[in-house]
Amino acid sequence: MRTAAGILGLVGGVIFPIAMVVWLSMRLNRRPALRLPQAVLALALNAALPAALITSGLALLLPHLWAVAALRYAVEAAWAAAGAILIALAVMRLAGRTAEKRQGEGRADGG
Repeated sequence: MRTAAGILGLVGGVIFPIAMVVWLSMRLNRRPALRLPQAVLALALNAALPAALITSGLALLLPHLWAVAALRYAVEAAWAAAGAILIALAVMRLAGRTAEKRQGEGRADGG
């Protein structure tokens, strides 16, 4: 089970950046385009999540690597960064929806 999870982590860590670049290219060509902070956070996620997946996959495949404290801290930091970026993206998305809703209400009121 550890081996399968490790391999999935490695494969996911390699595939995710490619899929993210394809998604970003399609998303940036659509209207409305991503705002700059959203694009920056998406690119940051494109770095943090693969790092977390690949280091976790390596640690699952080679358990003796967990004995190295630096790797353990790197894995934890990568996952923490990926989680923080995902939370920031979710907050931005909710804030954007709220702003769009307010603009729509303003237009309906004749504003």
